[in-house]
Amino acid sequence: MLDRRALEVCVLSHVAQALAGTDLYVEHSGEYGDYRKQLLSLEECDARLPDYCESLGLPASGHDFVASLKEKLTVLSNKVDQKFLGNGDFRSMMTALRT
Repeated sequence: MLDRRALEVCVLSHVAQALAGTDLYVEHSGEYGDYRKQLLSLEECDARLPDYCESLGLPASGHDFVASLKEKLTVLSNKVDQKFLGNGDFRSMMTALRT
């Protein structure tokens, strides 16, 4: 006579080992599925872009985005430049390098 529970444990144990060892896989699973099938089309991305950018507070066009980054980097670099020469550690390092 066959013990059904023992058979189930045996089968599931082998299935688990096969899944872990990649001898067995589950179709449409996240690990073995084709991620490209889940991507949005370019048209869908274009349609969603304005709302997405607005929710993040970013410009929607590439030109405006680059201009925004340039402005932010310019402001930051000016702040760094203003504090740079007054930095005592920097002056000490420059003096040490000269000698």
